[in-house]
Amino acid sequence: MNNLDTINRIFGLIADKRLGAALSLFQKLLVDRVFAHLTDRYEKIQGDYDLLLNYMRQSYADPSRAQLYNQLLAKLFRACADALLAWKVRNVQSYTLAAQRAERRTAVSEADIRQTLENYVADVAMLQLVESGAQREQKEEELFKQHADFTDWLFDNILVAKAWNNDRALFYQHLILAPTVDTADAALIVAAVTLACMNIFDPLKWKTLTQVYRQHPDEKVRQRALVGWAITLPERLTDEGVRQTLAELLIDADTCDSLFQLQRQVFLCMNAEKDTRQIQEDIMPGLIKNNPLNITRFGISEQEEDPMRDILDPNADDKAMEEVEESIHRMMDMQKAGADIYFGGFSQMKRFGFFYQTVNWFRIFDSRHPSLAHVRRKLNDTTLLDKLIEKGPFCDSDKFSFALGLASVLDRLPQEYRSMLGDAEMFGPIDQMEVMNSAAYIRRMYLQDLYRFFKLAEARKDFRNPFDSANALFFAHEGVAALMPAERMAQLGGFLLKQQRYEPLGQLLRWLLENRTDKDSLMLRGAWLMHTKRFDEAAECLSQAAKTVPDDRGVLLSLAKAYYQAGRLEEAGETYRRLMNLKPGHVPTVLYAAMCDIRTGQTKRAVDMLYQCFFENEKDRRVERMLAWALMADGQALKAQKFYDALLSGGGNVNADDYLNAGYCKWALQRVSEAVELFRAYLNETDGGEADGNNDLLFNALMADRDILLCNGIPAVEIPIMADLVTRRA
Repeated sequence: MNNLDTINRIFGLIADKRLGAALSLFQKLLVDRVFAHLTDRYEKIQGDYDLLLNYMRQSYADPSRAQLYNQLLAKLFRACADALLAWKVRNVQSYTLAAQRAERRTAVSEADIRQTLENYVADVAMLQLVESGAQREQKEEELFKQHADFTDWLFDNILVAKAWNNDRALFYQHLILAPTVDTADAALIVAAVTLACMNIFDPLKWKTLTQVYRQHPDEKVRQRALVGWAITLPERLTDEGVRQTLAELLIDADTCDSLFQLQRQVFLCMNAEKDTRQIQEDIMPGLIKNNPLNITRFGISEQEEDPMRDILDPNADDKAMEEVEESIHRMMDMQKAGADIYFGGFSQMKRFGFFYQTVNWFRIFDSRHPSLAHVRRKLNDTTLLDKLIEKGPFCDSDKFSFALGLASVLDRLPQEYRSMLGDAEMFGPIDQMEVMNSAAYIRRMYLQDLYRFFKLAEARKDFRNPFDSANALFFAHEGVAALMPAERMAQLGGFLLKQQRYEPLGQLLRWLLENRTDKDSLMLRGAWLMHTKRFDEAAECLSQAAKTVPDDRGVLLSLAKAYYQAGRLEEAGETYRRLMNLKPGHVPTVLYAAMCDIRTGQTKRAVDMLYQCFFENEKDRRVERMLAWALMADGQALKAQKFYDALLSGGGNVNADDYLNAGYCKWALQRVSEAVELFRAYLNETDGGEADGNNDLLFNALMADRDILLCNGIPAVEIPIMADLVTRRA
């Protein structure tokens, strides 16, 4: 067992509250000099545990024994977390680099950290008193460079910090909440704490995030903290303080609602690549076709207008504009539904050196960042970058990408387009400010920042991915699932079903249906069982749902499908007939009911039902096909032939099975040569097959329908003969 496996095993033993076994295993770690600095802590915990054992051996009744035991477990947990950190600093590149960068700055006290962040706010305010010009620009650049360097260090320092004690947790809580600290800095610290707690859980870091969520007045910081404590929940709740804090959080209805919305947004973020494909395949072709610019390796220029265009098509410009507007509106509708419409474009713009440093993926956009100095100089003023902050309808990471990318194309833009830079509408339709300031919008933008990091960053492999299917469903966490209102759990289940996220739906159902017998819960479980092909179980589950709402078409339709897939055709047919009574004349229901009757030998009832449906829907080829097949199943090949002849000569879509079934009719009526030609047509239509030499395909098809052939007077012995007759080479 290597060191990492040993550490994980120790965590498991601590979770099981087996202190003695965990200490014995921890002692083996200390042989490696990487963990030698933990020896004193181990010996202190072991010594205290030995005293506890001695007192118990001597039969002393100690009312505080349980409390002391839990305290020792907590101390060993912190020591084990520091062991894991030491291992990561040695073996994981992101931690190694962060530790090296953190060590470059001499020891900085907590007081110095706070003083530096507060001085920055004051210095920025003082800049306004300096007259504009070279002197002010120089001071600005120096100030922002120093601040960026310091926040880089602070982020790395938090990432590789050992497990916090109460004093350190209280310091960072007060620092983030301090009104004298810049909001962007507070938000960055929250991101650093989140990333640190994500890989190496620390109860005090986690509690700090919850306190920031409860108390911070700025929504950007609050929503980052909410995301932070939700996605860093430990796999098992071993710390009673964490359990109690979580219970206190979920008493609040607003917190439960926010957590529910956050869970949905996480899964919507995970659709980013699918949304990108939809945009590229369905929307972008129209925009590209009507693009007025020529983009070449020599620059960007406006296309010359075709002088004949207005003569040949006077409405061409209006049509092009309508197509562009329609494409834009479709993208905006996707965005309002929660889609990440910018991921595809900006994912190609994350190769700037700026993004090689982990901290920069989590910064709130600031046009004064030193990495954007060359952009500001090229633009001559910061109007555009200011608009990017205020109006840009995309996440902070993408704002940095846009600004950095702009610098590389600015010189190649036509003058008429350069003059448009800075206009509020240059980013397309702008959301209302009240929308952009809402908690849901801010949370979505931060989640998109996180998603880009965990999808695109070089360092992503070094951290536990909260968007991985195994980690994304924090609603299935024991602490959340036990306390979340049941209706919220059911609503999330419906969302996951609609999103076709069956794996997390299965995880959720383990909690949701413990004692739930309401319709929605049973329907969710039934749908999941259907997906996992456990059709009999699905039928039983949906049957219970049908008893609670006997006339609900949705429930009955699901139940009928489950019966059908389970091979319980009589029950399926009966359920479809109940559906027919609820909605007479509904063609798909009639067809399924007829199919069940055919397969259970009730062919006469199927024929009567389908004749009535045919007279009411004479142009519906689905009904025509099913009626013809029912007649064949009832041994009425002559009547069936008329329908198949009509299908093959009707000029509509003819499928391969039409040729096959028409061939059965001809064969049953002893018109063998015509049957042979129809079977050949079937083979030619099936996956581009060829009649010659395709004996197995035809033989298997004939054998699958041998019951139909037998009831029409075709003996089984003729099946291989017909297959040979059709497929033998001339």
